[in-house]
Amino acid sequence: MTATQQNSRKLRLKKNKGWFPAGESFMTAMSVLSDHTFKLFVFVCLNADRETATYTAGVTRLASVLGKYRTEIDRYVAELHNKKVCLVNRITYGPITFRVMDEYWPYECGDSPVVQTDDGLYVAAVRNLFLGLGCTSGRFGPPCPCGKRA
Repeated sequence: MTATQQNSRKLRLKKNKGWFPAGESFMTAMSVLSDHTFKLFVFVCLNADRETATYTAGVTRLASVLGKYRTEIDRYVAELHNKKVCLVNRITYGPITFRVMDEYWPYECGDSPVVQTDDGLYVAAVRNLFLGLGCTSGRFGPPCPCGKRA
């Protein structure tokens, strides 16, 4: 095959699913993050929703996939958050939601949801679990001033 024929041949992906465009934003993330945190970042990007740049997983899953201890995953998650590569919403003893910051996300996102950083999601999750039990009063909230439940 001549050089001209090679240049005119188009490249094709072997698999058209499960890949991620790693460009300048990846080079920036690689220079900002430690090696293991960058590995977590790559995993998050490969699995994140392309429209919203979000991914949710438990620490146990992340530890298993990356072959690390849970305490190490905690450090990597903190680094992603502290270096402003991802917004992180973490519910105590629950899953972690990552939102890759626009500077590090190669896709254009429309009105993607912003990950909340307060305990509102935790309270909502507890409320839903409590009310879903079926053996409760069906009410969840603070007591009213008279001492009865609202």
